[in-house]
Amino acid sequence: KSIDELFHTLASGNTEVFWPDFQALFTTLDPNLTILQLLHLWRTFDADAGGGVSLEEFRHALGERKETCAVALEGSDLTLEQMRSRLAMMLQLEGQSIEQFFDRVAGGADVVRWHQFRDVVLDSGASVTEPQLVCLWGSFRRNSDDCVS
Repeated sequence: KSIDELFHTLASGNTEVFWPDFQALFTTLDPNLTILQLLHLWRTFDADAGGGVSLEEFRHALGERKETCAVALEGSDLTLEQMRSRLAMMLQLEGQSIEQFFDRVAGGADVVRWHQFRDVVLDSGASVTEPQLVCLWGSFRRNSDDCVS
């Protein structure tokens, strides 16, 4: 779905998305999110603190991903391409192909979700911050469904 289609689905005919629908969506996308993380995310979307997220706020929040990545990588000696190369090198050292890594992370499913990817990479001992990891994850995703297939 496009950003606008997702907004209209969540808004259920209203001009704003409200907390219960927002919480339900993001809890479905990542069941490991805590209520504090969800509230922080909500405040990011509800920029004017009006109690609802307008289409413009929704577009703005989702469109900021690239800017957020630029900030996350700023001051780092790593570029996004270098992070990808390090991941590939880590796999090579472990004797794993990209396909084997995908299968390991997905746990037999057809898709990999954010929390699975985050946990495996962080458990590997990779020296990467969570914001950098979010950027790396975003570079693999081709749509907004929080999955990589």
